[in-house]
Amino acid sequence: MAEDWREAVIRTGADLLLKEVAEMGDVAVPEAAEELGVSEAQVEDWAEALDSSGFLEKSYSARRGTVLQYTDDNHDEVRERLKQSREEVRREAERVEDELSDRKEVVKEARKRLEEMEDSVEEDRRKERETREEIEELKEIEQDIEERVKHKETKIHELRQDTADLLSRTETAISDISHAETRWTSLSNENKNSRPSSRASESLRTTSKTWIRCRRASER
Repeated sequence: MAEDWREAVIRTGADLLLKEVAEMGDVAVPEAAEELGVSEAQVEDWAEALDSSGFLEKSYSARRGTVLQYTDDNHDEVRERLKQSREEVRREAERVEDELSDRKEVVKEARKRLEEMEDSVEEDRRKERETREEIEELKEIEQDIEERVKHKETKIHELRQDTADLLSRTETAISDISHAETRWTSLSNENKNSRPSSRASESLRTTSKTWIRCRRASER
């Protein structure tokens, strides 16, 4: 494949034009353009370069226009120059091929590094997904804790209300007992021989202790 490529480089348009002139002896620019399938301007450019290098001669004909000639006088010299030119082109082609080979190695190494970078990026993405999942789990735990705290706060509020109701009832009971004691004292004064029963006294003491415990509980 490399040989075919180098041959394609060597067989330039100027080479084809020179070959055409050598085979025909002389050829007009329009004829060469038609034969090679290019424009006359392109043939003129090639002819100018070949004429400057001494590969062929240009002349003008009123009937044919610009005529390109390949004479026996410069035949050997032209062949030698053409050979040298082809050698130079071949060496340049080999140099370009070597350079392309080196660049292929560079591209290969770059692709390898790119694949490594892609693997690294994919690993980072995997870790990012795992981190996001952990964050979502923590959010769910946080939400559950908040709900539990709200539930506890509700229970505490209800307990405080119950305690307040109990204190209110206790204070009412104590007030009633106080009125009863006052009444009892009044009756006792009327009848000094009468004594409060031990059962009534015990009830008063129990009620007082209950009120004290409730008061302390409400103050906590």
